[in-house]
Amino acid sequence: MISIELKNFKSYESASLPLAAMTFLIGANASGKSNVLEAIRLLNWLAKGSRLEDITRSIQSGDAVVRGQANDLLRDPLASFSLGGRFEGMPKGWGHFEISIGLVADQLETVRNF
Repeated sequence: MISIELKNFKSYESASLPLAAMTFLIGANASGKSNVLEAIRLLNWLAKGSRLEDITRSIQSGDAVVRGQANDLLRDPLASFSLGGRFEGMPKGWGHFEISIGLVADQLETVRNF
């Protein structure tokens, strides 16, 4: 993964963060470092085949490595959030992934993915 993209996720309105083999997140308290790690964790769960229903349950029960409740994932609660990544060395058409997730009745649901 060479970059992560966040839209309407926690404190991020929109951001694209480049990644390297070793990336350090440095900044003041409450600047969004932990939010980036939580976004990577969510992408990891999705990549491993976790269902959004199971992810929501983990977040709501406090068992997850994501702070807060499912509704805390959205910067603007009336819109969906998007997480994505760019990958190096992938076949043509496979180098980018993005998923948009909304909240319906306190349940995370896929809005679209591409």
